[in-house]
Amino acid sequence: MFFEGDSVGNARPKKLASGVRFQGQSMREKALGSYAIRYERLQPGPYTGRHVFEFQDDAGRKRSVVLSMAGIKQMRMESPLRLKTGGVLSMEAQSLQPGETLLLLFTDEAGDTFSVTLAEGFSGDRAVLTSSQLSGMHPGTYELYLVKKQELKTTRQNRTVLSAIEYYSPIQEVVVEP
Repeated sequence: MFFEGDSVGNARPKKLASGVRFQGQSMREKALGSYAIRYERLQPGPYTGRHVFEFQDDAGRKRSVVLSMAGIKQMRMESPLRLKTGGVLSMEAQSLQPGETLLLLFTDEAGDTFSVTLAEGFSGDRAVLTSSQLSGMHPGTYELYLVKKQELKTTRQNRTVLSAIEYYSPIQEVVVEP
């Protein structure tokens, strides 16, 4: 979504005459009432850590916004996970940069979810989950996936970019014991 104005309170939706391209492909324009115009594209395929958005400004100059966030190459929760003693999540070396979090999302057989968040500053190939982080869970079988998220605000050349990137890992079945 693009807006123009000198402050958030004065921001007005901005339609780009030339449209927007993501990774070299045109994005679909979708009006969200009078609130905004969203540019979107579903692009299946392998995750790339570099995301390039291209557009033309009002003067016809080509502009781009490049966002970057590494994905998660491998992860494995040691199973069973024990509520009394915790457990260990193994990953290929992972380092959370400023603005990044890693959410461990557990879904039980009834569809109820439980989450543990690792915050910016985490670094390594193992995350030790403590019994206190797991309080509130109950024994059973869960599906686990990780959501790595980056939220940033950057300002350059009279342009402020608010960005959010999310990466979803494959699902792993995890048994939780007392």
